[in-house]
Amino acid sequence: MGWTVLYRDPAWAGFDPRAVAAADAPTRRIKSTGSTAVYPFDDGAALIVKRRRVTGLRRWRASRARRAVATADALARSGVRTPTIRAAFERRRWGMLAASWVVSDRIDGDTLLERLSSDGAARLAAADAAGSLIGHTFGAGYRNRDWKAPNVVLDRDDAAWVVDLDGIRHVGRVDAALRRRDLTRLARDAWGAARPPTAAERDAFWAAYRRGYRSGRAAARATAEA
Repeated sequence: MGWTVLYRDPAWAGFDPRAVAAADAPTRRIKSTGSTAVYPFDDGAALIVKRRRVTGLRRWRASRARRAVATADALARSGVRTPTIRAAFERRRWGMLAASWVVSDRIDGDTLLERLSSDGAARLAAADAAGSLIGHTFGAGYRNRDWKAPNVVLDRDDAAWVVDLDGIRHVGRVDAALRRRDLTRLARDAWGAARPPTAAERDAFWAAYRRGYRSGRAAARATAEA
């Protein structure tokens, strides 16, 4: 069984993939669905680990961890907020992928669904922050097939972050049909589980979305010219 470190923050001198993997326990998991588990890890900082086990033909593919490192770097250069990845590694058996791990900063805040389940100003701020994040992401040329309320976290300054990168792909320009599909999925997941948006919240979302889309397009042009 071989361990391969795909990325390690140079400042994390004591990084040990075995210690990160061993910290996984069913009672500590924040999320567990099928082959994926999300759990906390504390090595002097608040960190989150996403572990994915691999079976079948996927064993011959590149790991999700490898893709996450590249996606996070590209999003950061485009101005899309996503937690900083501190380490990524994978384990293979006889050359076949068995599992991969991504260790990233934990954002101190609430999920979009938690904010939308509150009242008044908190919901309005959440609509504004979500619109800005999603508009900027689209404008920068990325679509997200997994826009869900738990995958958007608002920090204590009401800035929105995308915390799950599995569904994100760079497509150059996100056409109207793809934008509509992704936005419909988020609306059903977020406002469908909370109270429907008020007129003021819809206005805040779309105003922020348009601003975010323009800033995302500007970021895309700057990246292309660099």
